[in-house]
Amino acid sequence: MLKSPWIKVFLHLALLLPLLEECWQIWLLMNGMPNRLGPDPGKVILEDLATVAIWLLLLGLAITPAKQIFKISDLIRFRRMVGLYAFTYALLHLLSYLAFILGWDFRALWEDIVKRPYIIVGTLSLVILAALAATSFKAAMKFMGRRWKKLHQMVYLAVLLAILHEWWQAKEALSEPLLHLVIASLLLGYRLFHFLNKAFSVSKNQQSFRRAARKNS
Repeated sequence: MLKSPWIKVFLHLALLLPLLEECWQIWLLMNGMPNRLGPDPGKVILEDLATVAIWLLLLGLAITPAKQIFKISDLIRFRRMVGLYAFTYALLHLLSYLAFILGWDFRALWEDIVKRPYIIVGTLSLVILAALAATSFKAAMKFMGRRWKKLHQMVYLAVLLAILHEWWQAKEALSEPLLHLVIASLLLGYRLFHFLNKAFSVSKNQQSFRRAARKNS
């Protein structure tokens, strides 16, 4: 069922839906019609895009555990797509900041970084995501070999930096960053448990092999 091309079409539409809704709200605002963007639409758009980006990063992290727990190997086919959309929303978040907060005044950027150092944390997360997006294709995977997997494990750091960026600028409204942190901790904790369990099994098998070799010698 998950191999049907219609599944990817549906997923594309679902992942585009937040952006389409944001564009609809902007259209309503520009035409003087009721909308949910409020008195500071730039800030709302900025926060909306950041929230979608983080949720998609978490969704991407959840695909491998879901595949292993529910034994649905085809889920892995959608991980790259989700990751690319997460990067796209994160990039749009940055562009929204430059447009709505700075007004494309790059001279004010340094002052804003000094005033809001969490911008550096968010930028580091975006740089990592950009590197992962640029190397997400089969040609890059083939060219990089074993280095590809090591590079793409940096997504864990990118997620934590994104949540730190969100937490740092949230000030008192910490409920959503806390929820993101809890979910990320559970997903990363599952991976750590799976890794340690696998390492323990390999070590146990090696010890059994050595004992058998001694008995036969």
